[in-house]
This record gives sequence, structure tokens and C-alpha cells, in this order.
Amino acid sequence: MKPLVSVIIPVCNAERYIDRCLESICSQSYSNIEILLMLGICTDHSLISCARWQKKDRRILIISRKDNSLGDARNFAFHLAKGKYIVYVDADDYIEQNYIERLADPLENDEDITISCCGFDIIGESERIKGWVPQESGFIPSSFDIFLNKVPYGMVWLKMYRRKWILEHNIDMYDGCHEDDAWQICLAATVKNVFFIPYALYHYNIDNENSLMNGKRQKRECVSALRYAFTYLKEQNLYTKNVDTIRKFTTNIIMSLLRNEYYEKDLVNEVMEFWKDFFPELASELRFYTEGEKKKEQNIVIFGAGGECKKAVRRLGADKIAYIVDNDEKKDGEKIDGVLIVSFSKLLEESKPTLVLISSGKYFFEMARQLREHGIKNYMDFIEYQ
Repeated sequence: MKPLVSVIIPVCNAERYIDRCLESICSQSYSNIEILLMLGICTDHSLISCARWQKKDRRILIISRKDNSLGDARNFAFHLAKGKYIVYVDADDYIEQNYIERLADPLENDEDITISCCGFDIIGESERIKGWVPQESGFIPSSFDIFLNKVPYGMVWLKMYRRKWILEHNIDMYDGCHEDDAWQICLAATVKNVFFIPYALYHYNIDNENSLMNGKRQKRECVSALRYAFTYLKEQNLYTKNVDTIRKFTTNIIMSLLRNEYYEKDLVNEVMEFWKDFFPELASELRFYTEGEKKKEQNIVIFGAGGECKKAVRRLGADKIAYIVDNDEKKDGEKIDGVLIVSFSKLLEESKPTLVLISSGKYFFEMARQLREHGIKNYMDFIEYQ
């Protein structure tokens, strides 16, 4: 018999989606699974739906939780789980019928592989768009830097984990917002080998308004999550040898955290204290702009002159945009509502501090990868900026 796989699913107000999710899991080609439904505080009929599925499938176990903390629910489930391998699925998402089988095979065939990872697409009410698919295929030796750059950031799902390995490395999720950020850092420092499957086997839903991810994320908790991860790295003697990558990685997170939040005094104080604790040599160089200074000193550039760009220009206002960048050199010199379109090389020559807003949701991950590969890290989704 194939080894047991534990499927952990936090559930919170997922009545509209839980049937689709559990149908995709219960019908897996890989049948030796246990399904742990971590039921939070719900105001809909999620419990009724889960109970109905439990009557149909004995592999389902329902665990009632006192709150809706994703990290705490996943930690609790992990220590209840009996499987050799662990996968996490969100209750509003669903998976391909061979998802577990495809992820389990590499781990079962090679003891040196600690994580297997596939691609995903993004689903809405009426469409499915490309999300991310690994460019690599098969066995890849990992390192702190490689893991952070090649494995999708902040996604607990999409992967299968060797349970014994996580226990041996004493990795728990942070109990609070940004638990996925802390988890990614801890994994990056310990994972030795990853197996990539270049297919979108996971379907990520963006339409659930009740999703915990759609709530207002507590910005100050991001700093606490980073502290949690870095403390773990120090305890495991993994911090010093990775400090250069950690510094670059953290700077990117802090920049994202503080965009449009320069004037929140408590958050600035929290960041400054954190920075002094972990990067004291750079603390004096950390500067926070006022709203007026930001407008004067920072360019705003839109990346992508496709169909969504025109909407972005009109929402933001043409007078606030320095220029539009596009990979299609045939568009160089054209304009959208008076804003000039230039080639990507123009952005690489920019000397002024620049914030790049990615206009395309469909190709966001590819465009973000291109920016990172050229050393541009001050970017974000236009919708998030709005």
C-alpha cells in the first residue's frame, strides 16, 4: 500500500466553495489519504457541509478551532496528522485529480527530496487565468537563495512536505498574520532538494470575499512574523551564513510593507526597532519619507501597456505617471491618455527612485520575475497599490 498522505484544510466561512474543494480531494487518484478539516469560527453553514462530507467519506476528520488563525490551525493539524507526507489546501480552492499522486511520487522514489512543488492557475467566477508554473522540471538542489527565488513566495499550499523532515527541523508556523512569510523563510534555510512539476495542478480562487487572505492584513504582524523566522534561524545556526540574502530579502518585504504607509508612526517605530535588532549596521540608512517627499522623490511607472493599462492610467491619473514600460518595442513612442510608452531598457537606466506598478493580473508573476531578474524590487500589483 502507498504511504498515507495527510491533507490539512483550514475552513472559515467557505460554504460556497467547500463542496468543490472536498469533491476534488475525495476523488483523488491517490486514495490513501486522511483529510483534516480545521473548522474555525464560521457564520455560514460550513460545518453542515463538512459534516455531510464526513458521513460520505470516513477519511475525513473535523476538528473545531477556537479562532481563525491559519498558523495555529495548521500547526495543530500537523501534530495530529499521521501521514508520511503533508499537503495543505485552502477550503475555497481545489486540486486536479492526480495532484496528490504527482506530488507524492518524487518523494517516495527519492529520500533526498524534501519538498515537491507544482504550478497553479487562478480561477474566478467566469474565467481561469495563468498563475505560475515552474520553469524547472524535476530534481533541483536547493539553497536559501535558490528556494526564495524559484519557489512561489508566501504559498503554504502548492507543495507536499516530508513530515519527518519538518519534525526533525522543528519548524512550526507563526501564529498570526503573515504566517506564510515566516514559513517560507524557515523552509528556505533548511530545504536541501526540491522536485518541480511543471504543470498547474492547483486552482487558486480569488473570488472568496470571506477568505482570511482578503481581510485587512495586520502590517505590524509582518514584522513579528519576520522576528519569529529570524529567531528560528539563529536557534538553528542558520542565520549568519545566510545573512546577506536575508538582508536583501527583508529589505524588499519592508519596502512593500511601508508603501503608502510612511506616516503611520507606530508602524515606523516597529520597523526601526526590528531593523536595529537584526541589521544595526544599516539602521542609520533607513529613511522614511513624508507623503510630500514621496510624491517629489519617487517616480511611478506602469509596467505593461496591454488592455488593463488604460484602466490603470485613468484610475491613477495620467499626471501621476512618469511613463509606461512595455516589452513590445513596437509600442515605443506611442501614448496612452498622454502617457508615453517606452521600452524596458528605459527602466533599467532610471536613476531616480521608482515604484513600478504591474498593470496585468494575468501575467503578474512573469512580469515580477523579469523585474527581479534585472534587480528591480520596488514593484507591486496596481490593484494592491490602489
